[in-house]
Amino acid sequence: HFYKEIEAIHISAINHKHISISLGCCIYSKGLADYNKLYLCSDQALYKSKSMGKGRYTISHLQC
Repeated sequence: HFYKEIEAIHISAINHKHISISLGCCIYSKGLADYNKLYLCSDQALYKSKSMGKGRYTISHLQC
């Protein structure tokens, strides 16, 4: 629900326009991933969110 809180923020520097975000994150088991795998997994989740439109989030699970 925090993305709704972020979208509710008004920033005076941009004439009080609303902010929208797309979020991608990756869930993994400890010891089963390195930085590059996590980055790729999160990046793919982000682009999936962006493809669905503004204000979306995607949570992926890293498959090792």
